[in-house]
Amino acid sequence: AEEMQFWTKAEFEQFITAVQDKPASYTAFMTMYYTGMRVGELCALTPADVDLKNNTIAISKTFQRINGKDVVWAPKTPKSKRKIKMPQFLCAELQEYMTFCYKIQPNERLFPVTKSFLHRMMEKGCRQQNLDKIRFPHINVGSEAITPLLQAIKAVQNQPEAPQQ
Repeated sequence: AEEMQFWTKAEFEQFITAVQDKPASYTAFMTMYYTGMRVGELCALTPADVDLKNNTIAISKTFQRINGKDVVWAPKTPKSKRKIKMPQFLCAELQEYMTFCYKIQPNERLFPVTKSFLHRMMEKGCRQQNLDKIRFPHINVGSEAITPLLQAIKAVQNQPEAPQQ
């Protein structure tokens, strides 16, 4: 298996300065980094999924563009549906970002971008900051508690699959 590559917090902080003048990209990368959500989950987020009072984000769907059409659907496994706790500063970032989203409705996509757009933004930021590009699922190590996160991932991966009904 390919070794997972992560950015250190310092590398992420270096990267994020390259997109800080683009509110949607900045907030998207901050959200993925500090919550560990996948890019498809981020692209499917709506304001209704964000609970600023309780500092949580409800993950219940994923986004993909198929043959030029935007498709939002339930995640592949029941365990993918979850609530993610956010640090207070990220709640403030999301709240500020949502105030700039002109007349966004509760069930409209909060980040109306695609995975390929975010990949391009990441590549551009990496070039500007002279950083190694990493795969999207691996930008999700934002907390200082990397070891507990990796232990939790291993625990989930080692659980037997529930029989399909």
